[in-house]
Amino acid sequence: KLLSQVIRPTSGELKINGRFSALIELGAGFHQDLTGRENIFLNGAILGMSKSEIRTRFDQIVDFAGIGEYLDTPVKRYSSGMYARLGFAVAAHVDPQVLMVDEVLAVGDYAFQMKCYARMDELRAKGTSLIFVSHNFEAIRRVCNCGLVMYRGEAIFQGSSAEAVIAYSDALRNAAREKQVDVPAEDALSQRVMTFDAEVENVSLLDVQGQPVTVLPTNALARVMMNVRFNKDVKQPIFAFTIRTPNGQMVYNTTTRWMGIQTPDFSAGEHCRVEFAVSLPLLEGGYELGVDVTASDLSHFYDRLERAMTFWERGLFCGTRAGVFAK
Repeated sequence: KLLSQVIRPTSGELKINGRFSALIELGAGFHQDLTGRENIFLNGAILGMSKSEIRTRFDQIVDFAGIGEYLDTPVKRYSSGMYARLGFAVAAHVDPQVLMVDEVLAVGDYAFQMKCYARMDELRAKGTSLIFVSHNFEAIRRVCNCGLVMYRGEAIFQGSSAEAVIAYSDALRNAAREKQVDVPAEDALSQRVMTFDAEVENVSLLDVQGQPVTVLPTNALARVMMNVRFNKDVKQPIFAFTIRTPNGQMVYNTTTRWMGIQTPDFSAGEHCRVEFAVSLPLLEGGYELGVDVTASDLSHFYDRLERAMTFWERGLFCGTRAGVFAK
């Protein structure tokens, strides 16, 4: 909001060198009683477009938004997804030098999100600077090459987007450990909030002899193992692991639920060992292993390690089996 000049800084100043477009809040710049057509002209004008520019790009905006049959309907009758479609369509066709997008794509459907990502890629290729704010780790990895992590009003990390995701996840984990998390329950999963009702104590990659390894030879079978401690009573938790490349691209993930495994209930003070037997055709190179433990209703994470360990695959290393062992 500071960068988009919606609010003023309490001190200091911010400068944006170039024409900017911002999509920072659902429905921002729209008049509820005006139609979609009228709001395209209103929002376009707010973003600095002339009437002739809007007329020139009008058909492109409408086609991108995909709301043709509702174009002359007052936007107060639009769903949140339709708001997002129209708002992004206008903002992305201003041809800005700086485009700011803050969380609003979360309400759109998957196909439209992919369409938006493609448009952002297109703008970036033209030289547009993109400022993208999100709690969606995969979206951050997909869209950005640099990341800045803000926590409690301070910048705690700046670097590659893949490393920024790790830094943010670690900050959340530390906050959960210190009982400093204050996020509405409905946002807990999307914002990666952890409760520590169950806590991952350690994670290993084991070879066929059960020995911890960090390098796997060609065609080797292996097991992903995590030890979990339960700090509170937990009903049927879901265990999962993910393998990514160093730049954050997901190459494989699975959960006990996807595998059809119903885990037991655990009492406070109990421990368990979870093992996934894996055989994945990975190319030679380095990989990152992440694990998480989630509530059975997927409402929140108990614990999550975005990068629990790194390992190296020396050749081709498909199928997965899992087991949960109480200790």
